[in-house]
Amino acid sequence: MQDAEFYRFAELPAELRLLVWTLVPFPERVIGLVPYLKDAHGKPKDQRRPSGQNGRAPHFVQTMQPSHLGIFPPMHVNREARSVWLSRLARLDQEDHVIPRERREGDRLTAGPVTVRFQSPFINYETDIVAVFGAWQPPGLRDNLPHHLAGDPAPTDPFAGLDRSKIRRVGLSELPYGLESAIRALDIKRLPALEEFSVLTLGPDPFRQAGRGQGASNDSASPELEMAVGDLQRVSCDIHDLDVSTARSHPFFDAERLRHPAGLSPDIRPLSKYTVYIKALLWHALSANWTLELDSPELTELRWEFLEYVFDGPQGVECPLPEDLCASVGHGCDEMLRWQPGFDVSYKLVCARSWSATAKQARIVSSD
Repeated sequence: MQDAEFYRFAELPAELRLLVWTLVPFPERVIGLVPYLKDAHGKPKDQRRPSGQNGRAPHFVQTMQPSHLGIFPPMHVNREARSVWLSRLARLDQEDHVIPRERREGDRLTAGPVTVRFQSPFINYETDIVAVFGAWQPPGLRDNLPHHLAGDPAPTDPFAGLDRSKIRRVGLSELPYGLESAIRALDIKRLPALEEFSVLTLGPDPFRQAGRGQGASNDSASPELEMAVGDLQRVSCDIHDLDVSTARSHPFFDAERLRHPAGLSPDIRPLSKYTVYIKALLWHALSANWTLELDSPELTELRWEFLEYVFDGPQGVECPLPEDLCASVGHGCDEMLRWQPGFDVSYKLVCARSWSATAKQARIVSSD
């Protein structure tokens, strides 16, 4: 029998080489808007690109994780590989992206442009998950505060610099506050190509781990503090798929949840209950008239009433939201929570690469 003959890749016919480049699987990545990191003196923490247009740091960064995959590896190989993938990727702004904005200071309406920097020059609208990590206010006297603390009625667009009509996958990070405004900023009605909605949960803080909380079991060994979203700019992370049973029942996502410095309502601390609340908000967001202003100070009491209704509403009780907040006045919990969206819902864990081995050992994520 004649020995098999293997050709060097460069000697293969051009059509085969192009096919190989086409079949290289694109990695799963998460891109999301976060405030640009500054230290206590207002200096940039990211010294790699401390300034952009006009020598100034941006207000926000569209961070990319895993950061080492910011540029797809085949793009580094040769012109042939780049020619295949450049046709499938969208190029992002090389300079800081500027969003014209207006903001109100007392009775005066003043210009307040927002600048956004991209950590990767390309996005793959077919596979990249575009995430919402918060409803951030535009720059002003109280830079980079969450929307509900700043009181601005229009949070910064989390998809700034991106083409909403092409986005197929979105993610929503767990938020200790302002979830309603984050979903408002996501504006799901303006995502016509949406195929998948991911609930993102962050891993332990790699810089300020505080040890295990009381009552933690030995098989979980989870630190107490959750990673801050701003730290996504300065640590390389892995993206792990979570199966539904793990997300709903593993202690790491239930009794042993990581603690955000601002805290979460005990009612929605388990990931399974948090997802129920997200589903309730999305159901309302797809109704015509809901303004999603439940986190405004004047509606705080109504928000807690709505939370209680979502989790403990008796059979047949109608939604407590008034007509200006709920287009389907008179609906019940069953109608809302049995709703099946026209897109897939999944769970992802975003954690520092240094913690991935621990997550696998604790069976939080698959070891494959």
